[in-house]
This record gives sequence, C-alpha cells and structure tokens, in this order.
Amino acid sequence: MLVVFLLWAESHTQDLPPLLSRYVAMLAEMDSPSVASWPDAAIAAKAVEVADPSLMAYVERARNATSQSFLNYFSRHGQHSLSTKYPALFEDTDLLGRARFAKYRYLVRSRFWRLKLGAGWMSFMAPGMDFFNHGEPGTTSLGIEATGPGLRSVVLRADKEFGVGEEVTFYYGGHCIADSLVEYGFSTPELQGCCGCSGARIWAALMSRLPQEFRSEHEGGEEPSN
Repeated sequence: MLVVFLLWAESHTQDLPPLLSRYVAMLAEMDSPSVASWPDAAIAAKAVEVADPSLMAYVERARNATSQSFLNYFSRHGQHSLSTKYPALFEDTDLLGRARFAKYRYLVRSRFWRLKLGAGWMSFMAPGMDFFNHGEPGTTSLGIEATGPGLRSVVLRADKEFGVGEEVTFYYGGHCIADSLVEYGFSTPELQGCCGCSGARIWAALMSRLPQEFRSEHEGGEEPSN
C-alpha cells in the first residue's frame, strides 16, 4: 500500500503537507538501492566479490515478489477494494508501469521500519529518520511513545555518548550478506553468508496468526506494508 501511495503522491505533491511533499519529491529522484535492479552480470560479479553464491536466488525472490505485488494491487485489488476505497490512487494510468512500481517497492523495502508493538508488529515510514546509516548495535534504539490522546510518535534515542561531529547511526539488524544487498544495497564485513531468510516464509508465518477474513482477502500477497 505504501508503494501505491508513493506512486500517486509523486504526481500529487501539491496535495501533501510541505515536508511530506519534499520527501516524496526526493524519493522520485533517487535510484533503487537494491541490487535486484542491477543487470544479472553485475549481480553475478557482486556474488563473487562477497563470496555469497546465494545472492542471485535472493534477487530472484525479490523480483518475483515485486511482480506478485504488482499483480495483487493493480490486477486483483485494483478491481476491488483499493480502487473503491482510494480511487485517486488510480487516476494516473502511468501508475501501471512495472518499472516505476518496482523502483518504489525497493525504495520502500529499504526505508520502511518494523517495530514490535504489543503482541503484534507495526510497519511504517519515518521521513528523515530513514537517512541514518547502518552502524554497530547498541548505539541507538527505536521506540513508540504516546504524545497525546490517541496519538503516538516514533522516537530514536541515543544509547551512548556521541562526540561533536560523530555520526549517529542505527543498527539495521542481523541480516545475511545477500539479504542486506537485496534490501539495502550494501554489505559489511561482519555480515555472514546465506542465513536461510525468506520473505515468503516470514509472510506465511505472519499470515498464520491473522484472522481468517484477512487471510482470505490477502492470500498470496506480501506484507501489508508493501
């Protein structure tokens, strides 16, 4: 859903609050960070460089998931719930461009946050906070705070003393090499080889905990946030 919203917002920035409008305009100018957007030859060379032969398989999963998401939103949901609830999202026929959809999906994957909230999880985007680079664990922490009746804010706290001019970073999580390259477009020396991560497996586990009504509507799709 975030991908569809950003595609629509790109052509309707005048309808958005100023800060969000500038953020969407910035995303529109960015290239996808994911190696899934690279040519196959470049991916193969990167796999050799990082010594992780699982990279191409991860890329194929990401590409297949993107194609499935496109079909879900524009072929199935586009004829039912989304087009009925959010008709403005489908005003621009150019939204049906698969390349643009893929670009925004990879951008969202690299920039959206997931945070445990009670017994479940919350997925969201936090413009500005998503510019923090990956760093060592234990330097900062993310949380949700109540800021008023029915209102909540995302808060990033420093968990160590930072010196003047020292970069504040955020730990992205214990991804394996291929997963990090597909999600964020980079790998670091401490990352390990294939850890068996699978978006499809994570989605299946999530779906098993959701009500039957939701499963019936979204079966075969991806995480609702995407």
